[in-house]
Amino acid sequence: MKLIYCVLLSGRWTAKRIDLYSQNLLVGKNAVGKSTVIRLLSTMAAFLSQRRLLNEVKIPVGGMIAIEDNEFTSIYRFAWVDTKISDEYLSVKYANGETKIWIERTSDEAKFDGAVVNPPQDKLLLNLKRDTVLYPELESIISWAENVDAFLFNEFDIDGDETLYSRFINGGDNLFTMVKALSPESIVNVINAADCMGYHLEKIEGVEFADIKKVLFTEKGVEDPLFDFSLSKGMFRTLYLLIYLEYIAKSGKPATLLIDDLCEGLDYDRSTKLGKYVFDYCSKNDIQLIATSNDSFLMDVVDLNYWSILQREGSKVSAISHKNHPELFEDFSFTGLSNFDLLSSDFIARHKNK
Repeated sequence: MKLIYCVLLSGRWTAKRIDLYSQNLLVGKNAVGKSTVIRLLSTMAAFLSQRRLLNEVKIPVGGMIAIEDNEFTSIYRFAWVDTKISDEYLSVKYANGETKIWIERTSDEAKFDGAVVNPPQDKLLLNLKRDTVLYPELESIISWAENVDAFLFNEFDIDGDETLYSRFINGGDNLFTMVKALSPESIVNVINAADCMGYHLEKIEGVEFADIKKVLFTEKGVEDPLFDFSLSKGMFRTLYLLIYLEYIAKSGKPATLLIDDLCEGLDYDRSTKLGKYVFDYCSKNDIQLIATSNDSFLMDVVDLNYWSILQREGSKVSAISHKNHPELFEDFSFTGLSNFDLLSSDFIARHKNK
């Protein structure tokens, strides 16, 4: 399954429709809302999977998503206003062309499959009516939400007490757990990928000392291994991401991975190599990737067809992509300029004023 577009709301902040592909890079100037999109999309998934409860939120939140599954395409939206659900809607278009409305809900009335129901004001019908056998249409949305994870690359670090400080927005397994779960073949895959990025490792292993669990990294030609907490920030972030990708790929579940500030803080060589590797790996392993970046090195190696350029006017965020402005991207392809120039130059403004 794949997320094909989203609309997001938080307080007075709104992201208009953002079209999405199997692989995505959200770019834009500072403070246009790139990180906020990642956080709100992740938060929406947390509400739908019930990892977070709506009654914990005091401001209006909501949004709309479209999910493409093998047998149907679903459009789902909800709104939480004044501590109650004021809107909820689910329509499904099937492979035969038929469309069915499963959920219609306002502040005053709720219908499920055409019949009036009386759900609690703070509970989504999507969750209340969940049945993996009777209602696969609902299960598709919830399953997508359960397999969304997001982390903040530039904030991913080891805490001062030498335990993993996970910057996964929706949780995430620690490094030791993932390393122990990987097969020897998967560990070799990680070592080979790290080698291409200039981190020359001989061994990665999880070790236990009494009740302390750590990961050791042995570098080629270096006798003493490195504990995970002794790695540099760039090395730690890179290795964690490589291990995590291998870990979720081997789970066999369709996943959506959100990464904020991908490759932030890495040098040119490692930024370009890691960026290309992450996009290629996700493409080959059916992982939908939605990443943000301000890194010019990364932008120059990611195909413009995967770009969404975010712009903000006040509290409204919109996106320019190949899907909604194909002529802009086609015209730019004849300029001979680098990808980054599309963002840093006045090309977009001049094109709009034609």
